[in-house]
This record gives sequence, C-alpha cells and structure tokens, in this order.
Amino acid sequence: MTTASSQIVGISFRGVQVLALNSLGIPAATSTTEYAGLRIVGAKALTINRPEWQNVFATGDDVILATFRLPPQEAETGELRVGALDMLAEALITGIPVTTQGEGKWLPSGVNLTELPKCCLLGWRDAESVASGDADRAHYQAALIPSATLAPAGGSFEEHNVGERTMRVANNIVSKWPWGKALALADEGGTTMQSADGSFEYIPRIVAFKGDGTDLEFAFTRNAVSTAKMKVYQMTSAGVYSDITSDANLTKAVGSLTWSSGHAIANGDFVIVVYEVAS
Repeated sequence: MTTASSQIVGISFRGVQVLALNSLGIPAATSTTEYAGLRIVGAKALTINRPEWQNVFATGDDVILATFRLPPQEAETGELRVGALDMLAEALITGIPVTTQGEGKWLPSGVNLTELPKCCLLGWRDAESVASGDADRAHYQAALIPSATLAPAGGSFEEHNVGERTMRVANNIVSKWPWGKALALADEGGTTMQSADGSFEYIPRIVAFKGDGTDLEFAFTRNAVSTAKMKVYQMTSAGVYSDITSDANLTKAVGSLTWSSGHAIANGDFVIVVYEVAS
C-alpha cells in the first residue's frame, strides 16, 4: 500500500455516502457510537455542474485592450440519480420522517418545508493510475461535496421501464472541510470551496463520534484497510479544530480508536475520521 496517484482515470459509479451535518458543518454524530450517515441504495450517476469563468474584455480605439478572467457568478449545482426508492436516504436529506401505516410505509412529498437540511456527499468509482511508472495500479476516484441541500424530484411510473429517481443538488459555499479544517490560500488555493475531486487506493469513508467525557474507545462498523490511511480530527463544541492523528494518547487500530486513561474526548467534542475501506 502506497500513496494514491495524482493522475487517474475513472469509470462507472460504485457508491455514494450521504451524511447529515450539524451547525459546525461537520457530520452530525450524537454519541460515541459511529455516525456514518447512509450509503444511498442504487447509485447510478452523480453530476456536478461547475459554471464557466467569465470572460471580460476591455475595449477602446476599436480594439481589445485587455482580457480578464473572472470567477463565475453562479454556484455549483448537481444531480444525483438512483435506481431505487431509498426512503431512509430521502428522509435523511429532507428531514421528513418515514411514516408507518400498519406494515406499510409512506414518505410524504410536497410538504410545507421552508428549509432543507445540509448534507455532505461523498461519491466514488473505479479508477486506475495513469502516472508515468505507475500505470494500471487500481484506485478509486472520489467526488466530495462538503455541504449541499438535496431536493428529491421523484421518478415516473412507466410501462416496461425500471424506476429511476432524481435528487437535485445545490452546493453550498463553505470555508472548511467537513472534518473541520479551515481552508487556507497556501493549502487549498483559496478560502472557500464548493466541491473537490479525490484519488484513493481504496474506498474513502467519513465517520464521526461525539465524546461523552468517559468512553475511551470508539469502534468502526467497517474496518480500515490500514491505519496508515487514516486521519483523525477533533472539533470542540466551541468549533476549535485540531488534527489528532499523531496524538500520543491515541492508539489507532483498523477497527477502533482508543484513548489512554484520563484522556477521554470531552463531553460534546467531536471526532471525525477519514479512512479507506476495502469494499
């Protein structure tokens, strides 16, 4: 296992993870039990529409005096298409609960909502490295939308046609990653973003926990491929971020994080983990 390639080609669409976000803009964990949102069933396509930059021309004396390239005046949008009705996922992204009637279930639509919850989307697909001297090494290409609102548009009932549903995506402008790190000009090239492309050897995954001041071990529901591919971050309830991957009081394992006695994560603080899984 080595560092992921910066030059890859991807194909198809393997899956998408959606996580609800809290007021700090990080995954909305509520306890020391792992919060990983949901993997939406039946992912078919995730399209991110990135608006073109503006061309502005200064003119005079019947000629172009100068050309300027200015940022877009529109935000990024997108579309997620799925081949199944996943009520649990649509309930998460809309905040509308699934209603049970006897042994049946309903998911209302067209209700008088005035605001949609903010979610994080992480999609991935098969890829291979095309870097010189590293060609054909297996990878996964990732697409990250740190914060967005998703509006389900449903799908049609049509003869001889398998159902497909659409969710319209509106990307939010954020000033930090969903694990809490603030964007910086030196690191990310700017101080705000709307989406990001990624390259990994294995499938990327984001999970979060909320400390209670007592529990010393946080367990994953899916093991990491390696602790070398794991990053661990802490966000206090006041919004103070830190990278604790190399904390001397933290022991990382492929299935859990364990803190030494007397160093439990404070009550109300969050731990966000980005790591890679085999499947």
